[in-house]
Amino acid sequence: MDHFPEKIEQYRTQTTAPRKPRDPHDEPKAGRPKNEDLIARIDNVRIGAFRSVYTDDVADLPATDQRIWWEVWVRRGFVDAFESVVSRLEMQIARHRLDFPDREVRLVYADMQTLGRLYLNSGSIAEVRCAKDTPAPFVSWSNVEQAAWASDLAERVVAPTNRDVAICCLDTGTTQAHPLLALALGASDLHKYDPAWPDGDLDGHGTNMAGTVLYGNLVHWLETDSPVYLTHCLESVKILPDQGENEPTLYGSITRGSIDRAELAEPDRRRAVCLAVTSDIGTYRGHPSSWSASIDQLAFGGETTKRLILISAGNIRDGVNQGEYPARNEIESIENPGQAWNALTVGAFTEKTILTDPDYTGWHPIAPAGDLGPTSRTSLLWERQWPIKPEILMEGGNWASDGDQCDCPDDLGILTTHRDPTTRHFDIFRDTSAATAMASHLVGRMMAVMPQRWPETIRALVVHSAEWTPAMQSQFDAATLAQQKRSLLRKYGYGVPSYERAVLSAANDLTLIAEDEIAPSGVST
Repeated sequence: MDHFPEKIEQYRTQTTAPRKPRDPHDEPKAGRPKNEDLIARIDNVRIGAFRSVYTDDVADLPATDQRIWWEVWVRRGFVDAFESVVSRLEMQIARHRLDFPDREVRLVYADMQTLGRLYLNSGSIAEVRCAKDTPAPFVSWSNVEQAAWASDLAERVVAPTNRDVAICCLDTGTTQAHPLLALALGASDLHKYDPAWPDGDLDGHGTNMAGTVLYGNLVHWLETDSPVYLTHCLESVKILPDQGENEPTLYGSITRGSIDRAELAEPDRRRAVCLAVTSDIGTYRGHPSSWSASIDQLAFGGETTKRLILISAGNIRDGVNQGEYPARNEIESIENPGQAWNALTVGAFTEKTILTDPDYTGWHPIAPAGDLGPTSRTSLLWERQWPIKPEILMEGGNWASDGDQCDCPDDLGILTTHRDPTTRHFDIFRDTSAATAMASHLVGRMMAVMPQRWPETIRALVVHSAEWTPAMQSQFDAATLAQQKRSLLRKYGYGVPSYERAVLSAANDLTLIAEDEIAPSGVST
């Protein structure tokens, strides 16, 4: 008890004498911290202790000094000892817990060494896993705590120095004053289709979209201490009134006019357009509508302007209960204007299956890991001449059911920005809107590293990089008829895209990209 604290204090405050070099002409080598080898062995013991109870994929492990959220499985009967050591080590712990007959699962924010100390000093830990990006702790805190986390992240964010790449969100508006959005969303980048509409985002959906478009899932960045380098900026066009609705016959005109506002303000900026606003009016088994035709024209562009437009597949609005999934998804068609041929239509899948909220004890996630999101629509009922939709799937969170009812727990959502930072800084986002925002985040990163590529090329590389998850692939492998395989393609599209695969396809892998124009016979270009 007296020996080791003294050694540790010497390591902290003292160094050994400079070492004489072998060559007398060389400078003496600086001293090392005293007792360095002893302390290194102690650190190794802690890491070894941690690894002895870590049961997740080793590939998911962060750096040894990086703090993240962990699932700590505590032995029943040792909970008091666990909480006592957590308190003494001043570790951050979520209030949520999950009870099993012989285990209690707690979420702890720490690095490996600190978890090793917890294990060695409490004798209470049965196993440790990486927490699966649960946003629940962040939204459960007071706004004072949320503001502190948001401020810490904002200080680490490096805004794009050259704002020549943007994602333009057509939605309910955006709260530009949010500290995590103001870094990449200037006041001059806020637009409204109708100048008479009030500023701001009364609904909140647009600010949810903006946060996801800019950062992806915020949990990833809040759990690290490293700098966050933004690759693209934001543009926001308010296309929905705070009260009432737009006239359906004007949907195409409103979309065109809204994109015009952003392009006129920054004509030289490269942008992709993100549209997660869809309608059940004008949708009939993949047939074009005036809105989808307008989208096709906008994406095709003219001699100088081509556009990449991402559209949500649309949600099953009243949710899907356990007994309805996935049969109902297969008969609920993608909404207008997601049938547009030239747009990239995005559906939702999910990897989120862990529930820790005690209010949902006895509930189970509706969608299995790696499968279609519970509310995501498909094109299974479309006639064969219409395009494969959705083309890609992105993470959109999950829902849960107790057998009789369904709900959307915070554990199964995506963390994003809240419209009113005076009350909350973080919000939960899900379904195909979140998936479309995640896809737009991916596209923004790709446009930044491939500045010369056409919008069509970016779209092609996104789809080219997509792969089916094991859950999807197993269904395809089991399908024996061509019709069954076509149905799976209209359910899952081409799968889940990858930034790494897309960028490598453009840079290192053997991939032929031909950016050229096709002219009718006899017409020169």
